[in-house]
Amino acid sequence: RNLTLIGATAIEDKLQNKVPETIEKLLEANIHVWMLTGDKQETAINIAKSCRLHKDNTHMIIINATSHEEARDEIRQHLENFRVNHLVGQSNNVTLVLDGKSLEYTLLPDLRKEFIDVCVSCKAVVCCRVSPSQKADMVKLVREHTKAISLAIGDGANDVAMIQKADVGVGISGNE
Repeated sequence: RNLTLIGATAIEDKLQNKVPETIEKLLEANIHVWMLTGDKQETAINIAKSCRLHKDNTHMIIINATSHEEARDEIRQHLENFRVNHLVGQSNNVTLVLDGKSLEYTLLPDLRKEFIDVCVSCKAVVCCRVSPSQKADMVKLVREHTKAISLAIGDGANDVAMIQKADVGVGISGNE
């Protein structure tokens, strides 16, 4: 009741010019775009929306598993939904969002294949709260299980391992 607000601050990390238009064009060209970030889930989802990686008419699957069993069950359930409808490997109107803990489980040997099958069945993938090594592991997973050529773009030291693991790596210098 007797609280006096002294001040408040906020930081806005704006997208660079033409990022939304560029991502939209990549998606229109049926290029899978995956965002791997250390940001919190809510922030990552908001960025995905603002850069047009995820649109309002797109279904969103969110996986926040707290155990290997939970991750396995969720991945298998979503994969089965794609299989039943003969949609595995197609660019479906779906965005997959998962956190670093879930990614830790899904990258284990017994789930890797099923996980990548779910990923490549989505128009976009957003991995949040991931470490630099997990970013590199995701690129490695794509290279191992698909015939796709991987491009990794990063703007900080935490992206170096990912950039080095990709077929094509791009480091952007900017304000970081």
